[in-house]
Amino acid sequence: MSHSYYITLLLQMIYLFCLAITVRTELNFLVMIFGVALLFSFIGLLYHKTKNKFFAYLGIASFIIYLPIGLFGIISIKNEMDKESKLKFLQGQEKKLSEVTELESDEITEIEQPKKAYLLKTQKYFIPIGIFCIAVGLIIAPATIAPGILLIVVASLNKRLEVLRVYEKHSEIKLAIAAPRRFIKHSSIKDVAIEKNIFILTFDENGKEKNIKISLKALIINDEDELLNYYKSFV
Repeated sequence: MSHSYYITLLLQMIYLFCLAITVRTELNFLVMIFGVALLFSFIGLLYHKTKNKFFAYLGIASFIIYLPIGLFGIISIKNEMDKESKLKFLQGQEKKLSEVTELESDEITEIEQPKKAYLLKTQKYFIPIGIFCIAVGLIIAPATIAPGILLIVVASLNKRLEVLRVYEKHSEIKLAIAAPRRFIKHSSIKDVAIEKNIFILTFDENGKEKNIKISLKALIINDEDELLNYYKSFV
């Protein structure tokens, strides 16, 4: 697991300790709920060793209770799951199995670097709205502080989000920081189109036709036609 997972666990423990010593007696059930969630967060560490998704989803569920702090833990688990998915995806490609299976999932990104990556545009209003919510929380309603922090964190993380990665023989798509990364073989592409600033990629996955849509307005992209023509070459 990445360092952010362990940092999140540490912050959870600090939060739980502060809650335990300040909460009123009639609200002790909250301490129990957050305590159980912390335990599940530790159990989520087992995913790194077992690759059993049950432990991953258990960890994600526990981190949701600790939002916005838990967002870093959720992203850490999702990234770990993405690496494992990519490992399995590459095992099905033309690369020699021995070249892939000898690698650990945290080394998988070293196999090949993308030819091109399209970043998500910065959400201009997230940070100002987040700051406003925190200010309101400090003055009037404390309940708005957590959503404010969440907006600022999401905006900061989205600055580095590569929505579309283009490789030699496949592409990777991740529509949100906590969303799973999709892997698409270029040889499986059936159709591609742009409709109302929406990039639509139709492909075959395990014998079923699927499509994925990306808002071009949300991407940092200079030439839409270049992107469209590139993928049309595989149809």
